[in-house]
This record gives sequence, C-alpha cells and structure tokens, in this order.
Amino acid sequence: MATVATTLRRRRSTSETAQYFQRLTVTGWIIEILKYLVLVILAISFMLPFFWMFTSALKDMPQIYTVPPIWFPHPAYWENFYNAWT
Repeated sequence: MATVATTLRRRRSTSETAQYFQRLTVTGWIIEILKYLVLVILAISFMLPFFWMFTSALKDMPQIYTVPPIWFPHPAYWENFYNAWT
C-alpha cells in the first residue's frame, strides 16, 4: 500500500514579516509597490464592467446615451428592475 506524505507550510509570524519589509532595499520597495499597483489596476479593470452594468440599469435612455457618460445616475430609476421582470 502506498503512503502519502503531507508537508505543512509554516506560517510567517508577524515579526518575520516585519523583518522582511525592513530588509528591502529601495529597488525592493519599488518592486513591491509596482506589484500592488498592478494588482489594483487589474482589480479595477475587472470591476468596472460590473459597475457600468449596474449603473446603466439605473439610468433612463437619454442618460445612457449621454456623452460624456454619466457615472452616477441622478435620479436612479429603480423601477427599471421591476419593468425588466414584467
């Protein structure tokens, strides 16, 4: 019968994480900042279509086709959801 070896990863303690950031050089800090900046840009690019879809559902037709676009509809037409289901 075969045996399966399981290895558990040890979590870093808070002091180890603090030491990691203290050891970073200027180049290391720039790389860390760029990593998080790329992650934030990717997160926004993934969330933007959902935001646009939701705000478009709250607009009337003239607000949808307005240039430049209206990001936050005023007034919000919540009855659009009711009309979509009837």
